[in-house]
Amino acid sequence: MIDVQSLTMTYRRRIQCGQRWGIPRYRWEMVHALHEVSFQCLPGTVTAYLGHNGAGKSTTIKALCGILRPTSGQVCVNGFVPSRREHDFLQSIGVMFGQRNQLMWELPLMDSLDVIRVQYGLNKGEFLDTLAELDSLFRFGEILHTPVRNLSLGQRMLGNLAATLLHRPRVLLLDEPTIGLDVESKASLRRVISAFRQKSCTILLATHDLQEAEMLADQILILDHGRLLFGGSIAEFRRLHRNSVVIQARLETPVSELDMADAELSQDGRIITIHTDPERVATRVAELLRMYRIRDLKIGETPLETLLREELKAFVSAD
Repeated sequence: MIDVQSLTMTYRRRIQCGQRWGIPRYRWEMVHALHEVSFQCLPGTVTAYLGHNGAGKSTTIKALCGILRPTSGQVCVNGFVPSRREHDFLQSIGVMFGQRNQLMWELPLMDSLDVIRVQYGLNKGEFLDTLAELDSLFRFGEILHTPVRNLSLGQRMLGNLAATLLHRPRVLLLDEPTIGLDVESKASLRRVISAFRQKSCTILLATHDLQEAEMLADQILILDHGRLLFGGSIAEFRRLHRNSVVIQARLETPVSELDMADAELSQDGRIITIHTDPERVATRVAELLRMYRIRDLKIGETPLETLLREELKAFVSAD
């Protein structure tokens, strides 16, 4: 499991502040990448880590895998302190950073994976069993025998993910793994995450793909400017937002304006959209039916992207 308590990461950054006699002058400023971030990820769960670029998601993952040492706070992964970089700890985690390549560029994917097998000290039997299982999930086909340099971006991403999973990690840290993936490749990623979750693997997924988060995550963490704004299930996050239900009504005949102050009208005057509290859905639908001739009515949840944007906007305003 992953246990993070009051994780704080600060560092000094040198920035140019003018010139003197043609020589650049610099000053140092403190950057607070993370500020007292606390959360837990339990075995067999998927946690989606959400936030804008620069929010601190990658910094968190680097602290979890031991690349960065926390300025203060405590980080525990599988009972280990990551910054100590112990052998057993490194054998228990799998880490994948976006488009960073860990495969051998000139070798076929199969040979490249075999090199990584040797690095992890896996015997040939274990390697072939794991590869067969991954092949059933990824459906590699001919790309196993194709040089890495000839693979598409999406194929390289899947190859890198396979390399991350070869030693069957107990904790899987994924930083933007869907970059460059097509629809089928994303489906493969979902199959892999579901399969490893069933093996009690703890998975932390930093992503901008909110659809993936809704489909896969047991809990979400929302980070902005190094501060954790929310940690909990998507259902809990929706309950915090009053207008978490969207009603869309298509009219029999278009109208030029609305008599409802909190509703939105499409440009062609045919569709009315209302964001409302779940407890007021029946009242708002009755109001629509009383005021307009409705041709079609749809009721659904407000997209997670909209709620997340509202959450971040509220945080910036409060700050």
